[in-house]
Amino acid sequence: MSYGPHKSEVLISSTFQSAVFLKEGLFVFSELIPVMDRNFSDLNTILDTLSKLI
Repeated sequence: MSYGPHKSEVLISSTFQSAVFLKEGLFVFSELIPVMDRNFSDLNTILDTLSKLI
């Protein structure tokens, strides 16, 4: 009997894809983010800054 991927494998894959997407987004928006905001201390700061741009 064959089972699909384990839940943790799916979660790791989704998390990795999200991280790649976020990094690509930061690269695209890097020109729009003020210099003082480029030194992000944590993920919340990154998301707050991106949400202000949208």
